Amino acid sequence: MATVLITGCSTGFGLLTAVELATRGHRVYASMRDTDKAGALREALDTAGAAAQVVRLDVTDPASIASAVDEVLAAAGSIDVVVNNAGVAAVSPVEELAVDELARIFETNVFGPLRVVHAVLPLMREAGRGHVVNVTSVAAFVAPPFMGAYAASKHAIDALGEALAAEVAPFGIAVTNVAPGPYLTAMVAAVGDERAAIDPDSPYAARRHTMLDHHEAAMRRNDDPEAVAVAVADAIEADPPPARVVVPEASTFIVQARGATPPEQLRSMLAQSYGV
Repeated sequence: MATVLITGCSTGFGLLTAVELATRGHRVYASMRDTDKAGALREALDTAGAAAQVVRLDVTDPASIASAVDEVLAAAGSIDVVVNNAGVAAVSPVEELAVDELARIFETNVFGPLRVVHAVLPLMREAGRGHVVNVTSVAAFVAPPFMGAYAASKHAIDALGEALAAEVAPFGIAVTNVAPGPYLTAMVAAVGDERAAIDPDSPYAARRHTMLDHHEAAMRRNDDPEAVAVAVADAIEADPPPARVVVPEASTFIVQARGATPPEQLRSMLAQSYGV
């Protein structure tokens, strides 16, 4: 049984991962920025007959992270695994992407996990063991049109995880990057907001609508987001832990295409895939 701290558990992959790990008997500390939004998690845990402790943690606030880590240590005495799951997305053509918006995405998706790693690694080094799991994306390898900000953030956290893995291996600490494809989660509801935010006078407006149609369809095709939670849990329980997991496995070709496909061809494939 491992003590696991997970970020971003109010919805989506974080919620499902918390339930999956709790069901398997792990001691789960499911964190979220606003604990008033823990109702869905608690209902899912009750349905599964499992238990987890809800912890307030805002990955953009170092003081919040320190407080959450102290809370877990006071209750459990150690943190064996941290799952960096909290994340945000945005859809925008690069030309219209505000610097402040890109900074907002990086603040949560890159700097947030880095802050969490800074908080837990000294504890893991002292214990001589530990496991960092980063929930990235297949977008870390191929950047879909109009999702440059999100893809850039996932590229960054994947790269940090790769470097970190080699750095901390001598201390008995493992790093796994889990790269999901698009799945049907609560994020599908945000597609409507993204459509509403499109400026009809933008030269990209029509193709941005088309891209969102294709993206929503892809999420609805992968209608079993629990597969990502299972993949994270399996990685945590594996000995040795895997370096990378792609979910669904069928999306592995996307990751492989990054190095095997000429860039001109890869760009053409992406444009066709998203109808733009």
